[in-house]
Amino acid sequence: MATGPALPQEHVWWRTIGPRSPARRGVRMPWVADPSQRADRTASAESPGLEAAAEAVIARTPAPMHAHEFDIECLAVTPETPEIMSLTFRRRDGRPLGFRPGQYLNVVFPTDAGPRERNYSLSSSPTDPAAFRLSIKREDSGTVSRWAHHHVRPGTVLEALGPLGGFHLPDFDRRARYLLLAAGVGVTPLISMARTLHALDGSADVVVLHHASTPRDFAFARELRILDETDPRFTVRFSLGDRPSSDWRGLTGRLSADALGALVPDACGRMVFACGPPDYLARARAVLAKLGVSPVSFFTETFDDTTTAEGTGAVDATGTGDGRRAAEHTLRDSGTRPAGGALTRDAAPAAASPQRDSADTRPWVTFARTGTSAPVEDGDTLLSAGRRAGVPLRSNCASGMCGTCKVGLLSGPVEMKHAGGIRQREIDAGTILLCCSTPDGDVVVDA
Repeated sequence: MATGPALPQEHVWWRTIGPRSPARRGVRMPWVADPSQRADRTASAESPGLEAAAEAVIARTPAPMHAHEFDIECLAVTPETPEIMSLTFRRRDGRPLGFRPGQYLNVVFPTDAGPRERNYSLSSSPTDPAAFRLSIKREDSGTVSRWAHHHVRPGTVLEALGPLGGFHLPDFDRRARYLLLAAGVGVTPLISMARTLHALDGSADVVVLHHASTPRDFAFARELRILDETDPRFTVRFSLGDRPSSDWRGLTGRLSADALGALVPDACGRMVFACGPPDYLARARAVLAKLGVSPVSFFTETFDDTTTAEGTGAVDATGTGDGRRAAEHTLRDSGTRPAGGALTRDAAPAAASPQRDSADTRPWVTFARTGTSAPVEDGDTLLSAGRRAGVPLRSNCASGMCGTCKVGLLSGPVEMKHAGGIRQREIDAGTILLCCSTPDGDVVVDA
């Protein structure tokens, strides 16, 4: 039984699942469900209602969309904790939003300081397409999060881009054994995964470990407790970390190999999704390595503002812990499944620019803010050239999806092949994504 606070979260929903119900092996997302295999589902005298519910989920869930621009309208504001609120939206064009559980939206907020873009996790499930939710933590130093908490109300209209991100559940997993590790507001993409797995049939095995600073800081606590109590496929635990509280009777202490090994003895056989601040993820990576978890089974999302060194495969965040996504921390090795990522580390300081030989016919890129110039090898992107030269450039997905590496193109021709991580008006204004732009001659960028 999970121990945690019962907070007034009005949007909680669940269904009771008997211990014999999920006979189908593994989990298949509705958009890849094979109609010819529907007869193999749990249509039995013991669970006719579950079979009908599974078919209804398949029928109503839209396929994931490619990233695109659309307007969203707020329908409801729901407090999750004293600092975190969930905003329920709908698309103004009336279409459902198809996305994978764990993805995010890039949203433009018209703050008092001018328009500001932020990436926020979708905390709802794609199996409930009538509306979707973004969950935001208010930070005293966060211009956007404070504006959102004070000004976004039912009827507020915002611009959005998405869905984005490669941190998500696989479309089909025959084993479907997961460990979800969350710290603070890092629970937002993981609650989307939990809600989706709960809505689907199949023999999933899900362990959720949620860390927070105080008993009042556990977002989605009531819903997670209900999952633990009503769905035998879920085990949910809450931990306060190392901050004592006189009114807390649950787990305490930082994440450790001994504690996690006792809670999840088979951790090395699970796919692990973790989301939280960098120090939490660094500890999780070390703990999981001690427990024998392969790096290729460990997927992370973080909230931070750092630069990424070449070759780390890591994330660059634009957030300060307010629920803004570090865009996507890990990349996908296929269209259906994320691949293992690496932790963020600082880029090396910019080195002196190499001298260009008069016979050098390669295109060169100049980074105006650092004054560094570097050659761009054939087939290389501007991001690769800059990192090789030691320029501290923010980036994340390296596939034109997350939009983290946007910069202004000051001069020169480039060819950009992006995957939806930039708006058309930004392209028209001369903005490019370094990760997917190659030069057709010498260029200068505002970085």
